[in-house]
Amino acid sequence: MKKILIICAAALAIAACSEKQGMIPDCAPAAEGSGILNLTMPELSATKAAATDSEKKLNSLYIAIFNSEGRLEISHDCSGTEISEIATSGVKLNVKTGTKDVWAVANVAPSKFAAVTDIASFKAVEVLLSDDSATSFAMEGNVSGISVTSGKTSTASIQLARFAARVQLVKVSNNLPSSYGNLTVKSVHLANVACNDNIGQNAKTSVWCNRLGHSGTLLTEANVIGNGSVKAENASLTFSAVGNAVPNASSVSLSGKYVYGYRNASTADPVARRNGFPANGCRSVLYVIAAIGGIDYWYPIGLGELGSNNSYNVSLTITMPGQRPGDDDFGSLITKGSLSASVTVTDWTDGSDYSETI
Repeated sequence: MKKILIICAAALAIAACSEKQGMIPDCAPAAEGSGILNLTMPELSATKAAATDSEKKLNSLYIAIFNSEGRLEISHDCSGTEISEIATSGVKLNVKTGTKDVWAVANVAPSKFAAVTDIASFKAVEVLLSDDSATSFAMEGNVSGISVTSGKTSTASIQLARFAARVQLVKVSNNLPSSYGNLTVKSVHLANVACNDNIGQNAKTSVWCNRLGHSGTLLTEANVIGNGSVKAENASLTFSAVGNAVPNASSVSLSGKYVYGYRNASTADPVARRNGFPANGCRSVLYVIAAIGGIDYWYPIGLGELGSNNSYNVSLTITMPGQRPGDDDFGSLITKGSLSASVTVTDWTDGSDYSETI
């Protein structure tokens, strides 16, 4: 099923290139001097990793249309009614004929675009993970070079993609010596999380959260996420409770244990907290907290590069107790032969497969 946006492109004089246009009552057949642009927004293909309903939800939709010189010609903040009717009646806007670049941005406050006058200032608009929620993920999509001709109909299709990457713990195996007995997977959280980007998706990461597995700016034992009552930053997106017991010499499959962060191109390994958080950041890490014999242990899994709108599946095999919050090397990856993990990309969009053994 496709979500349809219908945008009427009419050769009308516009008082200012950045003037916001309202919805017109009806999209009449194209007359001389005007054209109709039919813009479709298809659902994610069934061959991709399935998205939950909340991950696909549109709470706001902002449309920006730029002319061939890159100047903003039309911007429109869709109403709730328009969003709910996208799949049927669509959205209808007056625009001039000519060659257009059309952008759609979902779940980003329209006020962020107030100063936009051209494509450069539009792409520079900042998006923050802290503005996302589990039911409102920032998304964007665009199509370029659409020719709107007087008296004719043009068509275009935009695929919305999330700024966030998704990481899911899908399986835990208990390969501990039998004397340890069962273990309980208590939670997962994402560390070294990139938390800012821009519409053009070329921003340098300057906002990080859950640095080296800690909450806040102090990298101390008392601030280790999951230690006592210490909560993850942006916890609704970066933390997921689990609570599954895994018998000795057995495995448990999990579903819906999602955590999220923005794209992170760093491949640098995380370091022990005593060295401080690297100035240029480091790769994201999925922490699994498991209780063994009544004691909680932290298992860090290095994820490599995270791409926007990619979904990563993680399987973990535990063979020995993991890290503790007071360990001198907490924040770094486990270098002993006590943990093995595999990371598979089952993408919302195309990506690569990763595997790791530690």
